[in-house]
Amino acid sequence: MRLSHILALLTCQHLAAQFRASEFQIYPAPNTADFATRGTLGNNPGEILMEVPATHFSGIGQDNTGTGTILIGFRHVLQERASATGNTYSLLVRRGTGGRPSTDSAGILMQTSTLTGPPSSGNAAWIITYDLATPSAALPTCDTFYFGVETSPATSFTGLAWHMVTTGGPARGDNPAESPLVPNLAWDRVSGSLVPRQPPVCAYNMSVRVLAPVLNVGNVDPSWSNGSAINFTSYGLGGMWPQVSGTRSDGLACRVRDANNANGSFVVFASSGVVCPGSPLGNLATGALYLTPSVLVPVASASLTNTGEGTALIAAPASLPTALSNHTLHLQAFTLGIGATLPGHLSNRASTRFL
Repeated sequence: MRLSHILALLTCQHLAAQFRASEFQIYPAPNTADFATRGTLGNNPGEILMEVPATHFSGIGQDNTGTGTILIGFRHVLQERASATGNTYSLLVRRGTGGRPSTDSAGILMQTSTLTGPPSSGNAAWIITYDLATPSAALPTCDTFYFGVETSPATSFTGLAWHMVTTGGPARGDNPAESPLVPNLAWDRVSGSLVPRQPPVCAYNMSVRVLAPVLNVGNVDPSWSNGSAINFTSYGLGGMWPQVSGTRSDGLACRVRDANNANGSFVVFASSGVVCPGSPLGNLATGALYLTPSVLVPVASASLTNTGEGTALIAAPASLPTALSNHTLHLQAFTLGIGATLPGHLSNRASTRFL
């Protein structure tokens, strides 16, 4: 189901106007979807979560010191089946335990109060941006975490569902390597259950909003026929697990978001090693460096648009050697404002595992 049908923008703004948030998500492109779903919940109440694995990310939303984080809010795309009053849900962040989301109240790092979906007389999709009244420090800098929604029950006539993309079938809204080594980052849990479950491999269109710059890696596959892909590039699961062996030889791209330095510029550095906690760079940059500082190689640079987003090609399709298969490359962006004056600003670390 595409967003070309009924769309609306609902924004809840509680922060001072000087703050401009950048969105982190694990999703191929912002305004695309294969389906709207409640995962494995059926009509039950429960949680729908996206995993942010420490194997691939650290320092999301890091503060100026690089020792903590600042979470401003959330963005998500929901589908509302006919409801005159609106259905309820909340937004939350959970810690991980044993390779899966925690299931007890102690595992909740933060949760909003109850929200109400927009009332509708028919089937409608909504892009909802919700900013917190008080910024949160809930996001871990170095550990795997999970974020998403806790939703009310549904019926056959009314209820909330969330937009998502799959990695298989004719829709194939995301495009990771065609390999069983690509894990599923989508999780669901029926309220009261101590056992989280996973739907078929997919990604939910959900974001966390932060003040720090955001970096995602993308894979470039000219054979991918998804109509919503921009330049055949996925900044979701595809960028985390590109394919450089067998039937495909993906290229590599990067996307940087830094709303607070719109019309500025960025450089992306690569390294074979990671450090966490990160290393502050003093007056050179806000935030911390999560790459091994002795092995830094600049691999891409570009300008940021007036919205603070920029993309660049790191390697063209069919240019990466198959020897990279089963190796991981770690990247981090450094952004500058219009005047290119120091200090600059460091993004999160984003890694890609070649398959």
